[in-house]
Amino acid sequence: MKEAPTTPNAMVLELVAFFVRNGCVRLHDPARHAAVGGMQYKKGDEVRLVGNDAAERDRIRHVLKTAGFKSGRPFRKYKKGRQYCVPVYGREQVARFLRIVEETGECQAGRGE
Repeated sequence: MKEAPTTPNAMVLELVAFFVRNGCVRLHDPARHAAVGGMQYKKGDEVRLVGNDAAERDRIRHVLKTAGFKSGRPFRKYKKGRQYCVPVYGREQVARFLRIVEETGECQAGRGE
C-alpha cells in the first residue's frame, strides 16, 4: 500500500490535488446580497473537497487539520452516494486556501469573471 505523505509541503500538494480533481468554490455575491437582502441570500464563502469514499473523507479532514484549516461537517453528495463532501467555510479560510492553490500553479482560481 502506498505510504501517505507526511511533510507539510507534501500534505499541501495532496490537498491541492483533491481540490483540482473535483473540488469547487463558492464565493459570496455582494450584489445579490444587496438586491435580495440578507434574509433570503445567506450564502457565504465555501470550498468543497470531495472524497470518493469514507477513507478519502477522513484523509481530507486530516490533511485540512494539519494544514491549519477547520473543516465543516462532511456530508454525502446524495442519499446513497459513495462520495463525501468536506466543506471549508469562512472568507479568511477560503481566501487562504485559494492562495495556496494559486501558489502551487496547479490551477488558477478565479472569481467567476
